Amino acid sequence: MSDKDTGKLERIKMHLADAKAREFYAIQRIDLLVISISGAGIYIVFETLKFMLQQRIALNPSTLEWGGVCFVLATLLNFASQWAGYYTNKHEACWAQFEHKRLGGACLNDKEAQEQKDHDTAAHLAGIWTRRFNLASTLAMLVGMVLLLVFNLTSFGAVVPACPHH
Repeated sequence: MSDKDTGKLERIKMHLADAKAREFYAIQRIDLLVISISGAGIYIVFETLKFMLQQRIALNPSTLEWGGVCFVLATLLNFASQWAGYYTNKHEACWAQFEHKRLGGACLNDKEAQEQKDHDTAAHLAGIWTRRFNLASTLAMLVGMVLLLVFNLTSFGAVVPACPHH
């Protein structure tokens, strides 16, 4: 391999490492947004229900309640995503230990080779569930936001009296 190719390979490795770091940062931000927005949504739902009860406002709060359910579901799915991500990383680390040993020149016995394969399979499966939980969590949060908006536009818009003409 020429020096030019070696330099290019090193630049690609650095680019890959930077891209992976940015991807990880973006996922962390999305998780924080889902948790923050869902927590705020749950608070708004409870405060709105409390206000309606105190003011004896006779509105049908089912859209509001379903929005609250979606926010709670988003939080629970995000929590499940965190656990699936933990197992993904745990199995990746175990796989990498065997791979490090193998690349270091040691031969893996049949049991170790099977364990490495099992960790690879488990990491892949947990990674699939992590992505599914992340997507479902984000979608539940978005549905909760839409339901909260629909409730506010359809319920309290009708309570506000129209401005009299002069």
